[in-house]
Amino acid sequence: MTEIALDLSHFHPVLRAWFTSRFGEPTDVQKMAWKQINSGTHTLISSPTGSGKTLAALLPCLDGVIKKKQELEDIYTAGVRVLVVTPLKALNNDIHDHLIHFMAEIEETASSFEKETAWRGLTIGVRTGDTKQSTRASMLKQPPDLLVTTPESLYLLLTSPRAREMLKSVEQIVVDEIHDLAADKRGMHLSLTLERLNAWCGRSVQRIGVSATQKPIERVARYLGGWEADQPRYVAIIESKAEKQYALQVTMPEPARAGADQEAIWTPLVEHLLQLMEGCSTVLIFANSRRLCERLTLRLNDHVGHEIAKSHHGSVAREKRLEVERLLKAGELRCLVATSSLELGIDVGHVDLVIQIDSPFTAAAGIQRIGRAGHAVGSVSRG
Repeated sequence: MTEIALDLSHFHPVLRAWFTSRFGEPTDVQKMAWKQINSGTHTLISSPTGSGKTLAALLPCLDGVIKKKQELEDIYTAGVRVLVVTPLKALNNDIHDHLIHFMAEIEETASSFEKETAWRGLTIGVRTGDTKQSTRASMLKQPPDLLVTTPESLYLLLTSPRAREMLKSVEQIVVDEIHDLAADKRGMHLSLTLERLNAWCGRSVQRIGVSATQKPIERVARYLGGWEADQPRYVAIIESKAEKQYALQVTMPEPARAGADQEAIWTPLVEHLLQLMEGCSTVLIFANSRRLCERLTLRLNDHVGHEIAKSHHGSVAREKRLEVERLLKAGELRCLVATSSLELGIDVGHVDLVIQIDSPFTAAAGIQRIGRAGHAVGSVSRG
């Protein structure tokens, strides 16, 4: 491990001071990932929730942009240098909010440095189907240094004669929750988009993959790297050996009697859910369809006589989704019923218990969902 570790001394003084004051010492996975990313190697990072995967991938990217601005000074041209691709809009918003918060802290740290320490700041943007037209237009005129987007929005950017101009400068692309994309048609489409990005930029853009759930990891690395001149590109695999503990209970409500009406079928389920929720301040319930998600939310609220639960899925209006995510992170929501829209590495704040209704269909989805509880290093995830 020490052979490939990299400490904070290689980073810009402002970033180094901010990271030390905010997090103290870097984790092992961060040190190993920073070394590979700084060398320009395509890198796949596999590490449990709470081990600092996001900054393991992004800190050297941000450092590179800052140093390039410092080196080129007046001849530096605006353009997207770092792309972050995530499977979900909610995850885009979450990463964007985190980075904006980090940047505010970094700017405050920079203000305490002497003027001799060159600092030109960093800009961050998000582009999804939710992005307003006015924001899209201003982004074309003044591109952010780092852009957070989805696979579909990246494809649309590359097919737009005007929008793709701001991507000509991309040097690194981070694919977050890569396991969710690698196994289906969305992932196949993204792999083509990555090759188109290389062709448009006229060079091999460095690829960085991040996820907590990757099996078999060698195949995910092969997917991330893709092929060039009939040979798979080399991808360095950074795998944390930190263990994550899960406490899982499999249970079911009392069966309704034969010939019972619809109400009699719902009542045992709702009562059993409320029983499981006793003593918990925040509970996240996963349903496999939007219809079941809405019906379960309605039944829970009707049963207790007030709004105890809210819904979150792809058809919920953007403003409502963002408000629900805010309430969940702030610990102001007793129960949230969601589909896969909240399955991935979104910071959901403190969740005591995750309940999965019916089968999650895949082991990876089950691990991701249960992992939303105890979302911190050393915590046990209860489901």
